[in-house]
Amino acid sequence: MAASGNDPIRLPTVRDSIPMYLFQEPNNTPVIGLPIANPDDNQHAADETLRLQNLWNGIEIYACLFMHLAAD
Repeated sequence: MAASGNDPIRLPTVRDSIPMYLFQEPNNTPVIGLPIANPDDNQHAADETLRLQNLWNGIEIYACLFMHLAAD
């Protein structure tokens, strides 16, 4: 991927409980999940964190993704 310099990794599931099927139905539309959280963020806990570098990297990756989707 142009934004990160790494190839995307396809995962069957992620640790979150996001109802992605709502976006996929009824036309079987492909859905992209792009987590930007750090692995030790204690997601949704009282001490949840997000490193600023992860935020900036995420902004760049999302911008690149949207730019390439718009070009197609």
